[in-house]
Amino acid sequence: MENMRNSQAQTQNQEHVQVMVAIPTNIAIGESLAKSDDELIKEINEELEMNPALEKKDDVDSATDSDSDSTDGESGTEYDGEGKDDYKDSYDEEDRDPYAGGNSGSDSNYDDPDDVQDRYYDGEGGAAASSDYGWVSGEETLSEHLEGQLMQFDFTPTQETIAHYVIGSLDPAGRLPVSNYQLQTSLLRDEDLEVSEEDIEHVVNKIKTLDPIGVGARDLRECLLLQLGVLSRAKGGLYTKAYDMVDRYLEDLAKKKFERIMRSLKIDETEMDKVHKIIQRLDPKPGLQYSSGALATASNIVKADIKVTYDEENDSIVIESLNRIPALQVSESYRLVSQSKAASASEKQVKKVATDYLSRATKFMEIIRNRQTILMKVVRAIAMHQIKYFKSLDECDLAPLKLREIAAEVGVDVSMVSRATKDRYIETENGCVPLKLFFSEGLSTTTEGEDASQRRLVKEIEKIIAGEDPTKPLTDEKITKILKEKGFKIERRTVAKYRETFLKLPVASKRRRLVLA
Repeated sequence: MENMRNSQAQTQNQEHVQVMVAIPTNIAIGESLAKSDDELIKEINEELEMNPALEKKDDVDSATDSDSDSTDGESGTEYDGEGKDDYKDSYDEEDRDPYAGGNSGSDSNYDDPDDVQDRYYDGEGGAAASSDYGWVSGEETLSEHLEGQLMQFDFTPTQETIAHYVIGSLDPAGRLPVSNYQLQTSLLRDEDLEVSEEDIEHVVNKIKTLDPIGVGARDLRECLLLQLGVLSRAKGGLYTKAYDMVDRYLEDLAKKKFERIMRSLKIDETEMDKVHKIIQRLDPKPGLQYSSGALATASNIVKADIKVTYDEENDSIVIESLNRIPALQVSESYRLVSQSKAASASEKQVKKVATDYLSRATKFMEIIRNRQTILMKVVRAIAMHQIKYFKSLDECDLAPLKLREIAAEVGVDVSMVSRATKDRYIETENGCVPLKLFFSEGLSTTTEGEDASQRRLVKEIEKIIAGEDPTKPLTDEKITKILKEKGFKIERRTVAKYRETFLKLPVASKRRRLVLA
């Protein structure tokens, strides 16, 4: 019995155990980093509906704050949606060449003018980040949206049939990829309807007046001109010059031949910059705002959150935020109520409610501010590691880089960097590229002692295979030998792995092709 009592006696031992505790704010910041700008904007709009103490700053305040280098750091209750990284590695906006960098890295070597124009002015380049029209995407499809507007026209039954057929022929971007003759032939075949090309042209022209402006255009030029035509008639001035510039010099604009355009139109650099910005705000693919997520994904539409360019003249990296996050502030009336002296029970209750709403709004804005700060710091750290790439825009110049290296530099957990870089794109002079592009292991060393990234080695292998004799393709062993001659320390099995995994190419014997004389 005594032994049992002794065995049940309580003992106290001191033990040091290290436990990682996730701070709720950090969890919220991490979740916010994982969201795209569009998802975050949706969350902000929902919060604005639920919290009366949270407000969007009006246009005047937003314009004023965008000229300032910082927000109200004392109160900590203001978030400015605009952002520009003014680290020592970049330079002031006023000192920048307004034409350095471009939008989507258009290349003057392209042979197809339409290809050049589309690459420069499509949604991938961020040209449609904002719009003078302020259209809002809805749940309805593009076809439903357009057909709902047809009742404004006094169409005959035949014209209605043509209109429905034309709308059904539009691609997801809202363009009409077929000619009037092709429509005429298809209507006869599918609808047993015999009409003239003039009848079709009449209906197509009516559809081009529908919202969103730009639908029904045959190409990029017409799409932009339809939008500028409306703006020019309403506002004139610079919008008329923008219309003339797109009409006459779209290809030169896409190839960044700004000096030639300025000479031809007899305008100075300041005016050129203003007109250029008007054109950049146009929507090159208006139909996509009504496309489903599946269609957008199928069209490979991505939006860059940040722009990174190399300024050759100053030998520096320029980092700019392209985010469309609205500027937020707390309600002044709620602030005053929370600071007021409450005498009665009802006044105390009102003050408590106002204080709770105010606290929630402040925390919400702080989370967004931290999200933006971390994102900019992560991109800056990446850019500093990959400055050689931003100079050459050649993937072979990418250096090995790991998530934990960036996390250590920024001072956050690796999971934060992972969330900040997942499915996120930045705009470069080479177009939009995913942030994941810049991370790879250092798998071998060159004879000069430099680490070679996985991507660089894959590119080297790809170049070697692309230049091989198709009648006598190179074996993995021969490719390994060539790489070693170039200074790379790599094994044959690694070459085989990269060829199969990344390049999806078969072995030499299956790459052999007969070349007939």
